[in-house]
Amino acid sequence: HKGYLWADVNYYFDTKRKGKKTEVTYVVSPKKQYLIDTLIYESKDKKIEKILTEISDKSFLKSGRPLDVDLYNQEVARIKNHLRNQGYAFFLPQFVSPLESLDSTNFKIKAKIKVFLPKDKPEHQIYHVGKIIVVPNYGEEYEVFQTPDTLINGYYFVTGGKPFKIKPKTLINSISLRSGELYKEESKENTIDQLRSLGVFSFVTIKPEIDPELPGVLNFKLLLTQNKRLEMGIDFDINNTDRLVLNRNLIGLSVSPS
Repeated sequence: HKGYLWADVNYYFDTKRKGKKTEVTYVVSPKKQYLIDTLIYESKDKKIEKILTEISDKSFLKSGRPLDVDLYNQEVARIKNHLRNQGYAFFLPQFVSPLESLDSTNFKIKAKIKVFLPKDKPEHQIYHVGKIIVVPNYGEEYEVFQTPDTLINGYYFVTGGKPFKIKPKTLINSISLRSGELYKEESKENTIDQLRSLGVFSFVTIKPEIDPELPGVLNFKLLLTQNKRLEMGIDFDINNTDRLVLNRNLIGLSVSPS
């Protein structure tokens, strides 16, 4: 696992104290270590191949480093994390091939990593952020399947017509996901961390859903379960000019009455 592919390991026993205790001694001859000479990336998805080639200077499998399984695993994680922050929301480590040796002359490895395509698809899908729906009282009265009824600064809320317990501005400022932007995993994780840091939610769950009409768009439902032990007052901080209530009977939006 550390590049010593031809290591020899021998052992012998030494029994003492009338057969009640045995010592085992291992003798290791590691021989010459294999080192990375060159690493290339290959994929039928040419967009991903180009991305990985452009960031190859950040590779854990750089020239001169040992052929190490731990470094390979770090490299797979690096590829996954980078692509997840480039719109590839559902990219998995399983799409990355084992390290393939193309040449090992003089114990220097010319290696290749392949990125496989999803089954029956010509390339990996890139996603942009679509509609963001916030359910601030999830687990109490409003379940995930309910229709959003309030629109504030581009964010949809499920309120059931009841007043907010937490300022919508506070919630919106804690959301790093932005409608229309390229999906980034770090934005989702930052959103979870920032909402948790408010100290008022016992659970924060973000559910992505592929838009049924726009395959390259991910809609998100933010399910916020409030901490019942925390006593909170009702605090309205909503300007009537930027709060819209969804009209269930008409297509479009209507201004909320003051």
